[in-house]
Amino acid sequence: MRRAWLAVVLVVLGVLTGCGDSASDRRESYCAALEEAQPELTRTADEAGAGAFLGLLPTLEELAAESPSDLKDEWQTYLGSLRTMRDVLASADLTPADLAAGIPDGTDDDTAAEVTAAVRNLRGPQTRAAASAITQQALDVCGVQIL
Repeated sequence: MRRAWLAVVLVVLGVLTGCGDSASDRRESYCAALEEAQPELTRTADEAGAGAFLGLLPTLEELAAESPSDLKDEWQTYLGSLRTMRDVLASADLTPADLAAGIPDGTDDDTAAEVTAAVRNLRGPQTRAAASAITQQALDVCGVQIL
């Protein structure tokens, strides 16, 4: 599960292409941001698990803001899934750790359904495809392996 979350996060990071005036400036800025974020992302995946990426959402949003135009949709798909999970968990007063053994006993049916839908969306084919595109961009454009 950690690798799946990391893949999604890293794919998101791979899309980044900076914010300069030219494509070259954007690429350099993107690659620098990606290289800077890589250790934290890897450490989070290795030590804290998938749920910890919700805590990195501000970093991911910054990276997405620097992304090239051809990956804006992928970033929005990926970040949208993370934001939905964050919001559903907050509304249910749950943390990612609370879900380690499944939805906690005593959770009402409506909340359980919302959490289940958010998890399915985050693990779903659209989110995974977006993450994959971001990861591939990181490797192809920056030569940075983010998995």
